[in-house]
Amino acid sequence: MNFRDYTAIDAVNWSSLKALHESPLQYRHQQQHPPADKPAWVLGRAAHCAILEPGELMERYTIWTGGRRAGKKWELFKLGALEAGQEVITAKEMNDVNEMSYAVLHHEAAAKALSGGRAEVTMEWTDPVTNLACKGRADYVRSTRLVDLKTARSVAPRQFMRAAADYLYHGQVAFYHWGSMASGQFSEAPQAPAIVAVQSSPPWDVAVYEFTPETLDAGRRLYRQLLDRLHECQTADWWPGVAPAPAALELPGWAAGVEDEGPDGEVF
Repeated sequence: MNFRDYTAIDAVNWSSLKALHESPLQYRHQQQHPPADKPAWVLGRAAHCAILEPGELMERYTIWTGGRRAGKKWELFKLGALEAGQEVITAKEMNDVNEMSYAVLHHEAAAKALSGGRAEVTMEWTDPVTNLACKGRADYVRSTRLVDLKTARSVAPRQFMRAAADYLYHGQVAFYHWGSMASGQFSEAPQAPAIVAVQSSPPWDVAVYEFTPETLDAGRRLYRQLLDRLHECQTADWWPGVAPAPAALELPGWAAGVEDEGPDGEVF
């Protein structure tokens, strides 16, 4: 199933649940006003294609060499690409995509994680608790493991784990892992999922992070809370913002005047 057909499926996906994590109001707004595409998203999709489905890269993407993406020539080029069913990237972006692909395929652990399975797997299932129709498009599914591919500014443990928490990667991967089980994607008892992370700039470093039981459980609790909340909002037709009632204003420890400094300069 191609991505266009996948988007046409009427079901809850992770992108919508992620918006709900901010607030039900944000969820409803995003459903009614889908965000405009961004060049960074196009680049990420191209990197996924080059790494996971390399044979389709030049069919899905066309290269713009006309400089700034503005003006009449750009608009005509973009229209032609749209009519051909292609996305547009620049020559530099294509070079970056190829560098990321090369780095992943020549990283022993990453290449192993992304072999022997299926890429871009569409999944559909029904949540047994809320009866909500759910869907997901997993980057890579092996017989015993789901593997997610991420591009990142840094793949160093401290920086990437901070990004994983900020962007709720644990919830996304746990949601896909559960969806893989619910839709019968695994042929054997599944292992914990993994993330292949590739740096989106030189030196194009690569790392493979396997989920611990604690991280997978945290992700499961997160998507479970979000599905339950969505069901409650739909049932009540109530879509509150982040603070429907008064909330306490508490300053972080680094705010001016919050931390006290001793005579030797020590903060306590």
